[in-house]
Amino acid sequence: MVSLSSTSIAENYFSQKLGFFVIAPDGWGIDSSAADEIVLTDSRDNSTYVSIKKYRIEEDKQIGSEADLLQAIEGLYRNLGIKVDSSNRIKYAVSDGKAVFEAEFADRYQAGKVTNRKYLNGTICRTSDDGQVLFLMIASAPEDMYGAAFQEISVISKSFHVTAQIMPNLYPRTNMVKFLLIFIVIALSIFFFTRNRKIQRSSNPLGRDSSNFWRCTNCGRVNHNDARFCHRCGAERPIIHLPRGGGHSSINSTNTPEHDKG
Repeated sequence: MVSLSSTSIAENYFSQKLGFFVIAPDGWGIDSSAADEIVLTDSRDNSTYVSIKKYRIEEDKQIGSEADLLQAIEGLYRNLGIKVDSSNRIKYAVSDGKAVFEAEFADRYQAGKVTNRKYLNGTICRTSDDGQVLFLMIASAPEDMYGAAFQEISVISKSFHVTAQIMPNLYPRTNMVKFLLIFIVIALSIFFFTRNRKIQRSSNPLGRDSSNFWRCTNCGRVNHNDARFCHRCGAERPIIHLPRGGGHSSINSTNTPEHDKG
């Protein structure tokens, strides 16, 4: 049995720590001892109760679209044993920065007979303090008392109001700065790679200074005239003979790869 607070006969209840407001019907007690849950119990029959819990949605599980929303609700229903099919579709509405959904389902079976029925009402929103959060309300009553109890359960459900500041957009906006930086890095990489390849394949890779360089016939790498061997593949620079009477060849260096200063 839950311990009831001194507000057991109060009609209005505001939870500052969880950030919501509800109306408790006359005769219902309120237990606020848990850190993340408020339980309202019908004092005339402790088997009928309404639990309201607050869950903070982790960053890697943020709901970013309507498809994500439906998937999250369906996953919640699956964990609670609520069957979702063509005859029992997910009922939800998105407005004013909130997504609200509800369902009714059987909870316990005994000898093939339902002993308890439950009502679920969920509110997903994005607050300025906690980010995306889920307020999950689950009401439970014995099968033979559910019809009579539902009127008071509806009072609690319809009066539920999030008092924390709700952001206008339920779905967090994509961090465009991160994607912009990635795009810039990729674009610059492509630019410099293309430019380098173009220069390497050019007959005059350094414009006026091209006479000071030679191109490897084996791999196409441009090397300085001081280098006898290609820096990329190690191939020796081909000897170019000047026309007869022009003196020595253009290669006078006798450097070996070990003494190559280039």
